[in-house]
Amino acid sequence: MHFNAFLQPLFVYLALFTDDIELDESSNDKNDEKINLALLVITPSFAYFYMETFWYAFSLLMCVNIVGVILAKIVERKAKRNVDFKQLTGFAFSWLMFFGLCYWLIDFSFSERNSTNGNSSYYEKYWPTLYFLILMLSTLTIKIIEARFDKHSLSGSLLFISAILVGALPLLGSAYIFGVVFNIFIFIVVCSLCIEIEKRNDPSAGAIIFIYAFVLFGSIAFSGVSKLVYKAFIA
Repeated sequence: MHFNAFLQPLFVYLALFTDDIELDESSNDKNDEKINLALLVITPSFAYFYMETFWYAFSLLMCVNIVGVILAKIVERKAKRNVDFKQLTGFAFSWLMFFGLCYWLIDFSFSERNSTNGNSSYYEKYWPTLYFLILMLSTLTIKIIEARFDKHSLSGSLLFISAILVGALPLLGSAYIFGVVFNIFIFIVVCSLCIEIEKRNDPSAGAIIFIYAFVLFGSIAFSGVSKLVYKAFIA
């Protein structure tokens, strides 16, 4: 849980100082919502990873998030966008609903592991997703550092590897549906942010997204087929 406190300043930077990522790129309205701001209020939703002490974790993470919003308000004058509390409220509820839906899918759609091992911990269930999240956040951090020092090598390789792991890692855990859905979501978000950062120096950098998409779809397809084969002939 302490790891999330160190992530909050990074979320503030991504929310306020990176290039705009619009939900509707065809619109010229400057008041349109930006995905960037959503990262500022994602922290409380991580409480779903600590369901055994959910409300305690939610309270602590909410406090961390409030400190992050205050920090964002302090540095707002030097940022690329303003802190819009109305948008932040909507994004916060959206994150909570998304993570809550994923948790519901775990409990109600994937109970076969619970029947065989009722004492399994949440870490044992979700460790592939947890490590994938750490990988993606590390990749984004490396990308930010590379952009600052004009280096472009490691982050691209990590994104390629991550696209493969989107479907592969959930096969190792007991929360397959949650793992695939969450991995796809976090990969799309982080990959989009990395490409937007890259496009500041190279406007043609967006073309590589087709390669990542191809690898991503291949990984998901392989994962799905492997899961079906396992359920049909092995389990």
